[in-house]
Amino acid sequence: MYSSVATGKHEKDIVCDSDKRQGPYVPPPPLHTLVAQTKFSANDLRHLYKAFKNVCHSGVATKETFCAALSYVFHEAVSQSYAILTFNAFDKCSRGHITFSDFVQTLSRLLHGTREEILNWVFDLYDFDKDGYISRQELTALIRAVHNLLGAPHGSRGSVEDIDEKVNWMFNKFDVDRDGKIGRREFITICLQDQIILESLKAFGNSL
Repeated sequence: MYSSVATGKHEKDIVCDSDKRQGPYVPPPPLHTLVAQTKFSANDLRHLYKAFKNVCHSGVATKETFCAALSYVFHEAVSQSYAILTFNAFDKCSRGHITFSDFVQTLSRLLHGTREEILNWVFDLYDFDKDGYISRQELTALIRAVHNLLGAPHGSRGSVEDIDEKVNWMFNKFDVDRDGKIGRREFITICLQDQIILESLKAFGNSL
């Protein structure tokens, strides 16, 4: 299927009826372009595109499609709020949808990227208004979403007080210049100095 796009065949040759029902088909970039932009092989990309296209018939993932797919993969364990935050981190250009190129470039960074690249993505997950800083409001929303996803930690009820305590702890740790917000460089620098966070990153990579 991807080879048809990459070799220049007209898109009507690879658009099925379900694609037409869901709107105009958005083809991926040429295969050689994505090989150059990611750390996936051409064969990896063909398999990924087949899986992506099976779920996203039009060639793009909307917020609704993406959230539904996460719920299916994780057996509905993913909360709606966490799924939306994850979608926003993939949708770096804030277009309201994720292209196949968006998807594989982000996945490549998470699977094969350096620690700095992974931390940059984690920062983007927190910074959902994409202003380059993590605010208290954003941090509170993410911690609440994680509680909804995983359940409150042992011995904690996930109350407003518990969440506020975690937010205060993180700001004391990461807001080095005490300006009431966490910048990207502050976040990455502190993370790279924290052995527990580095071990968590390793576990995160192994779980993907």
